[in-house]
Amino acid sequence: MEQQRVAAEPSHLAALQKFAERAYRRPLTPTERDGLLAFYRESRDVNGLDHEEAMRDCVASVLMSPYFSYRIDLVEAAGTTARPCRPRKNLASSRRRALRPMHRRRCALARGRCPTTHSRTG
Repeated sequence: MEQQRVAAEPSHLAALQKFAERAYRRPLTPTERDGLLAFYRESRDVNGLDHEEAMRDCVASVLMSPYFSYRIDLVEAAGTTARPCRPRKNLASSRRRALRPMHRRRCALARGRCPTTHSRTG
């Protein structure tokens, strides 16, 4: 089983490079290709990760790269529509609700009330 994993490693690295090209929406430069492989090797040799963990780290590094290009129009072409989780008015009202206790506390302190006991002073 271990021999199969070792034998599959070069094909996994080639797939990683193809994944990076698709994520960046352009061919990798030789420097980027070497850097990706160096990151994999460093993860394996220096950090002591196994193959799967090192590959996960490499995929994460590609997705976190500033060169990663996510295109919303591809989602729309697939037949689904991208929409915000909440309409803007609901988002604003939820922010107001979240800030309301803080506002009440400030007002109470300004009026000389203790916000925890709700007693008036003066």
